[in-house]
Amino acid sequence: MTLKLPEIKHPTHTLVLPSCNEELLVRPYSSKEEKILLMAALSDSAVEYLHAAKQIVQNCVIQWCKSYQKVDDLPTFDFDYLLLQLRIISVGEKVSIRFKGIYDSECTECQKDLDVEVDLTQVQVENPKFDRKIILNEDYGVLLKYFAVKDQNDVFQKTTKETPQNDKANSVDEVVDTIFRSMAHCIDAIFSKEEVIKVHQEDIEQVKGWLENLPREARTKIEEAINQTPVLKHEITLQCEKCGKKQKHVFEGLESFFV
Repeated sequence: MTLKLPEIKHPTHTLVLPSCNEELLVRPYSSKEEKILLMAALSDSAVEYLHAAKQIVQNCVIQWCKSYQKVDDLPTFDFDYLLLQLRIISVGEKVSIRFKGIYDSECTECQKDLDVEVDLTQVQVENPKFDRKIILNEDYGVLLKYFAVKDQNDVFQKTTKETPQNDKANSVDEVVDTIFRSMAHCIDAIFSKEEVIKVHQEDIEQVKGWLENLPREARTKIEEAINQTPVLKHEITLQCEKCGKKQKHVFEGLESFFV
């Protein structure tokens, strides 16, 4: 006999993406989807977590906006913001985060672990001025783009090698490769006085090699510009109840809110 169980209807919500100021229609994630996300987080694998998070977003977005039609194309800060909003409408607005205590203090109360409740609705995308056009020297420059979810996936996949975990953690070559590969994904075009060379996904290896051969001064200009792209950010102030000492703590990126 087949049970005639009641149909589950999820409420819908409208969210505005920071990058384009356009609306998405979403639903909360289900208990099963939440479990998948938690299991991926506990696996300590960045690839598994990204895959699970992408699937949750894809499932929960009912209607995309004009600028973005799939999760892979989202800038990473939009992706983080969207996941955070889904967490709020699915689980709740508050999260408790444990701190190791206020450092640089002789007060015994300061040194104790401290649980702080953070209101996730107050977390916003910090949107500093993002200058796409970077002049590297008198001969050439670059046009930048936002680092997207598909770019993050490529970096994770290409820098995950079949070597023991402890070897990877200590591999300078892998760290350097990750940095330059990530930078390459942020290059939209390379231009000179004569031409503009559009960069495509299949060109990443060549662009990575080009970046590795740049003079340090030119590379630094690109790094500084990339560091000005928007990021999910929030600041709180810890204060000891006994001595009154204060300490500011800045959260950056989605992972900061779920440690």
